[in-house]
Amino acid sequence: MTPHELPAVQALTWRRSPTGWRLYSGKRCFGEVIQDSTYPDMWRIPLAGSISDMANLSWARNAVYEAAVREIAWEAQVAQQTGEAA
Repeated sequence: MTPHELPAVQALTWRRSPTGWRLYSGKRCFGEVIQDSTYPDMWRIPLAGSISDMANLSWARNAVYEAAVREIAWEAQVAQQTGEAA
């Protein structure tokens, strides 16, 4: 099974937030894109203690989506190795 076929990845949905967009799987938030304060057509991803470079909305959302897919795939692999349900 590829990472994109995992049920948690299939359940990923974007929801509007007061500052932009957030990516959820159920109630779990995987990331967010926020609108740039100087250039309203550009978006950024909040990182630990900083923000990303500017990108258009589709590229910024794709970056958050792919990071979520990697995190879900890693968690599924760890669960499989330890014998837990994914």
